[in-house]
Amino acid sequence: MTEEENTRIVREIYAAYRERNHTAIVNSFSDVFELHMPGSPDEIPWARTCRTRQEVAQMLDDLSGATEMSPLHVHNFIAKGDQVVALGSSSMRVKNTGHEFTEHWAMVWTLREGKVTAMRTYYDTRKTAEALAG
Repeated sequence: MTEEENTRIVREIYAAYRERNHTAIVNSFSDVFELHMPGSPDEIPWARTCRTRQEVAQMLDDLSGATEMSPLHVHNFIAKGDQVVALGSSSMRVKNTGHEFTEHWAMVWTLREGKVTAMRTYYDTRKTAEALAG
């Protein structure tokens, strides 16, 4: 697939996230993949490595269960070969503390034959853990 096609697929995943369409997100992954959300699961409920669609669905449920998030703002897409990097930010409110914060992040997507084979997120895990702790 071309860099433009890969970028379109990643844009569609973000659109599905904005619409809370977890099924579309989960279905964008290939049969064999790895999704990594950094941090300690003891501090950040959605921090984990997912290798099944069911694990991705659970991670999305854990994220939405702990926070209310404004729409993700993707500021830039950078595509090279089979990878697309999305740079953006999101504002969140922690449900159990009411604490609000903004997070800047980078997500690196790897695609093959129109499906996601890897996704790795980079963000300030300390800031997120502190916000979740109150």
